[in-house]
Amino acid sequence: MKLSIWRPTIVAVLVAVPTCLAQTPSFTGLTDPFPGGYVDSVRAVSADGSVVVGYTYKPTSSDFGDRSFRWRRGIGFDNPGPSQGIVLSLATGVSADGNVVCGYTGHAAFGDQEAWVRVGASRGHVGSPPGKNFSSLFGASANGQICIGYGGDQSDANSAEAARYFPDTDQWTNLGFLPGGGWSKAFACSADGSVIVGGATSSTVLYESAFVWTASTGMQPVGAGNPPGGIESEAIGVSADGSVIVGNEDSLGAWRWTAGTGMTIISADFSALGVSPDGNVIVGYDTANGVPVIWDAANGVRNLHDVCVEQGLGPAMEGWFMGGAAAINQQGSVYAVAGWGGDPSDHIAGWVVRLELTEAPCLTITTQPTDFTACSSGYAVFSVSASGAGPVTFQWRKGSVAIDPIANPFAGTPNLLLVNVSAADIGVYDCVLTNACGSVTSDAAALALCLADFDCDGFLTGDDFDAYVAAFVLGDTLSDFDFDGFVTGDDFDAFVAAFESGC
Repeated sequence: MKLSIWRPTIVAVLVAVPTCLAQTPSFTGLTDPFPGGYVDSVRAVSADGSVVVGYTYKPTSSDFGDRSFRWRRGIGFDNPGPSQGIVLSLATGVSADGNVVCGYTGHAAFGDQEAWVRVGASRGHVGSPPGKNFSSLFGASANGQICIGYGGDQSDANSAEAARYFPDTDQWTNLGFLPGGGWSKAFACSADGSVIVGGATSSTVLYESAFVWTASTGMQPVGAGNPPGGIESEAIGVSADGSVIVGNEDSLGAWRWTAGTGMTIISADFSALGVSPDGNVIVGYDTANGVPVIWDAANGVRNLHDVCVEQGLGPAMEGWFMGGAAAINQQGSVYAVAGWGGDPSDHIAGWVVRLELTEAPCLTITTQPTDFTACSSGYAVFSVSASGAGPVTFQWRKGSVAIDPIANPFAGTPNLLLVNVSAADIGVYDCVLTNACGSVTSDAAALALCLADFDCDGFLTGDDFDAYVAAFVLGDTLSDFDFDGFVTGDDFDAFVAAFESGC
């Protein structure tokens, strides 16, 4: 069955959105999807939180099994996928406006696995990518024009090649593999579908690597494919513009990648399941404590239940258990988070919350470096400090060129110390500070040299004059004031001129 496309007008979509969505924060429980069934897994949520998709489970023997669900605020539950009997069906992705839903039915091992897409009122199976005979879809782009997943060979249940599907044209495209690899799956994409991420094998990593795909680069590892010390990663989410990628490493936990920071570990106990379109907020669950967690750079990892209570949702959540946060979306500063848990009657259920999260800057510099005047062969210190979540790295620069930490071990610390200062050190210094969220550069500070402060006490007094005269009489190289390699009357004249001018 091929998919016939029907797209409602923008007006129809707007009319369907209940006015109560303007009220934040809010908590809504998702329970009793159909008689005898319960919400087994939540997979995706629309931008405003009015649509949630996933799959339910019915344990009765007559029609047991998983079936896809779509919950719409003010309407309730329905099955967005194709007609189905007792076979498995999962809804895995939804567009930002909730109009496009994708998923798959069946089991590869049973010979009936096939992707499906629903656009508006039209729904149907969509076949498989070129050269494949089974398919699955795991997500939809925000604009609903691309769905992503994989295809494979029915005779080999472990086969997989990442692929994308275009609902408008009913076309599949294979995305290939990492160099030396033969297995890949796509799990998420950017708002327009131009950046796709997932997991794949390669010749350079023992197990699975996180990958990023674009039309211009093809499939490439995210960073080195794994955080330092990691052996098996996959990317599970990407920001709307493709600049932030989030994933999990088997033993190290959740990580966040940007071009400036590389792969930064968030927490070993954090299993990430979704990232917001702006890339600033990550949700998932705490593997050590079994609670839903939310991360942002300003606050670090927090218990999502506690955040909801802080925003006044305690009464609405009375009796509910929040087991894990599975998906996140966003409209401005309002974030919709959906997940799984239990209702007050101890039934397995889902939930969706809308929270106002005003994002603080990734890093705020609280102490800026200031200008420093040093004496010859003395020292200079530049200091910087910042507030922000997680570990912060420092890289001092001179004239926008990074200082080698081998040449100066203080180059990667909050306090840059320069010793035996000479004319070669004169210049402008700044520091680049980086954490998991991003980087920020400090103000520039200038280093000047006051050669006339001959005794290096920070003041120009007669003691400096006497000390220079004594060194000059002895022919000490320290009195080579013009640094020409000779102690002559020119050095004495230069010192006197500097002393009389104040430095």
